[in-house]
Amino acid sequence: MNDAPPPLPRLLQDLDPKTADQVLRYAHHERFERGQTILMEGDTPSALYFVEQGLTRLVQISAEGRIFVLNYVGPGDCINLTSAIKGHALVATVEAVTDALMSVIPGEHWRGLLGDNAQICHATLQQLAEDLRAMTIMVRELALHPVAARLARFILEHTDDTGPATRWTQESIAASIGSVRDVVGRELRALIEEGVLRRDRGELMIVDRDELERIARAES
Repeated sequence: MNDAPPPLPRLLQDLDPKTADQVLRYAHHERFERGQTILMEGDTPSALYFVEQGLTRLVQISAEGRIFVLNYVGPGDCINLTSAIKGHALVATVEAVTDALMSVIPGEHWRGLLGDNAQICHATLQQLAEDLRAMTIMVRELALHPVAARLARFILEHTDDTGPATRWTQESIAASIGSVRDVVGRELRALIEEGVLRRDRGELMIVDRDELERIARAES
């Protein structure tokens, strides 16, 4: 039996061992079942969550029930960092894609650590900078690239997927690229008709990678 502790969350990996231990001393564990809502958009939870096991996703849901996936968050990543610092209301709902295990640090303890330790402040700023860059890239994708290009990039990025989130449906793909199921279905049919993709026993196979990469580079 392997009783080795889980690896440090990425946010804490550059801290010296004593400081990392100081942070994790305040953590407790929470388990969530597949499909369970972990945090709800509009709420103001102040705790900081580190994913130890499993996969979660951040989604926004429109009044009509349309889902847009902001990000998938897995082991080593953190959730709710800005609210843990400032107490802002959540801009996304967090759901468990699989059964998940979290390390949870209460917000008051996290803010106290930030006030007392420059190393933790530096690590937090680096994480916020990475999050801002990822969000900027997402906005650029939505603003400049048509659905066909976003779909082509999604297919190229997920060709070799293995694991719990590999059974992509047209609906889940649409949610991930900021579109709707009908449009994704139409674009997939076009790629198949043009010979770029082939459907084989229910799975999509890339036939013409060069053309798919050309489509992925297209701008509006």
